[in-house]
Amino acid sequence: MKMITFGDSVVWGQGLLPQQKFCHMAYKVLTGEDPTDDTLQALAHSGAVIGVGATIEKAALNGEVPDSYPTILQQCAGYTGAVEDVDIIVLDGGINDMNSFILSNPFLDTDDLREKIVKHLYGDMLALLDAVTAKFTDPRTRIVVTGYYQILSKYSDRLRVPHFVGLHGIHLEDIVLELGDLVLDKIFSHHALFAEQSAINLRRAVDETNARLGGNRIRFALAPFAPENAALAPDSWIFGVDADLQPEDPFAAARHALCERDETDIIRRGTCNLASIGHPNVIGAQKFAEAILDALKPI
Repeated sequence: MKMITFGDSVVWGQGLLPQQKFCHMAYKVLTGEDPTDDTLQALAHSGAVIGVGATIEKAALNGEVPDSYPTILQQCAGYTGAVEDVDIIVLDGGINDMNSFILSNPFLDTDDLREKIVKHLYGDMLALLDAVTAKFTDPRTRIVVTGYYQILSKYSDRLRVPHFVGLHGIHLEDIVLELGDLVLDKIFSHHALFAEQSAINLRRAVDETNARLGGNRIRFALAPFAPENAALAPDSWIFGVDADLQPEDPFAAARHALCERDETDIIRRGTCNLASIGHPNVIGAQKFAEAILDALKPI
């Protein structure tokens, strides 16, 4: 079986060891064997945008190092293997186009957030699905679009949330001291809205593309993350930070070396070192694998 991935850090499996990534787990269940670099070809990488209208072209870095390029559209266009040999494509996209950091901006207008979600999680995903299905025309090639999840919620440790978002450049300490729960509740509502509306819009893009093509070879896989599974929650399925504000993931040390090697911007290097924050942990990845396997079942 041949599986390929297009997408961002979620499909890449940020911070996870190879055998912990959800595409690896799904492949092993489907075949009974561990994938090789040839049978599971990962073009998804951290930081990738769908990139509608993008004109910059860059060579891919290691998948753990965040970079917008190659865009997800470029990942698809640049695939050089035999398209007829591909059995399953797993893809995602859109959160980096709208900039996930804005979810933790308490000054963001809710209507602006809704507009960004529709633009990128629906409109841009439609463009991506058009490109993928135009290249991979064999109806036997199944396509799975994975959804996102709520990163922060009311179950997140409120004392650590300002530090969590501060690691991505949004400094809330002073405003939280002044306004307290009003600020945190606004942030949690943004994250909840994104989880809900991203699922609705991604599913809409999948359904409309299936209707245009005829059939149902594109499936939407939504892992069952609940607010209780948010980052910094007692039952979290998402990587956060430890007591020393260091990343929790098992790939952290190896990623640090890759960031030192590949990221020349000193400020972005710091973000690179912490890039696992907000991504599915081992339990979360297992839930994604189960959702993919469920989506691939005959309808």
